[in-house]
Amino acid sequence: MLCLGKMEQQRMYKLAIFDLDGTLIDTLSSITTSVNILRGKGGLDAVDQDVVLPFIGKGSANMLQALCGTSTGSLHETVAAYNKVYDDNLFTQLTVYPGIVQLLESLHAQGVKTAVVTNKYHRQALDVLEYCFKYFAFDAIQGVTDETLKKPNPTQTLRLIEKLSVQPNEVVFIGDSEIDQCTAQASNIDFRFVTWGYGVAEQLKLKADEIVSSATELQKSILRSV
Repeated sequence: MLCLGKMEQQRMYKLAIFDLDGTLIDTLSSITTSVNILRGKGGLDAVDQDVVLPFIGKGSANMLQALCGTSTGSLHETVAAYNKVYDDNLFTQLTVYPGIVQLLESLHAQGVKTAVVTNKYHRQALDVLEYCFKYFAFDAIQGVTDETLKKPNPTQTLRLIEKLSVQPNEVVFIGDSEIDQCTAQASNIDFRFVTWGYGVAEQLKLKADEIVSSATELQKSILRSV
């Protein structure tokens, strides 16, 4: 029994990587507001959050191409225009999901490193996280700096894991979408799907222990070997 306990402790996660939108923070209102301002400039009617929702986490370019087209110029120009609008509305109605702050503090107290990998542009990710978590410092944050490296491309996730000096079998990726699941699979790391976000668990092939419905449940899952 003592040997088993030691083996379990060795299996404890040393790094928890979080998605941002729909996992740590509800950002749907700020994104929808920004999209509608841009649509209005292009002579398009406003859309509801339900229309924007399926595009969250897939990167701004994909979302804008679908929802704004080239009504304000080329896609490059549209993305640039959106970023200016989004910067002005970056902190509009942001909501940190219940229990997340306590979860992060608990992981830190237990010696588990925390990081964020998101398809939000890097500077915007830094600003949002600093605004919402003023008194918590993540060990690493990685947003999009190169469109070709967006999730589910595992490159940035694997670089982050190497940077933080942990092994893939010591890492868990937490997210709310198929993109997050595919990123974890491509990185050869464990995955946890949070039900409070924008994705639907039934649409993914998930094991029962990969699905968590509260921050408390997620904490127990991450610290399961403590």
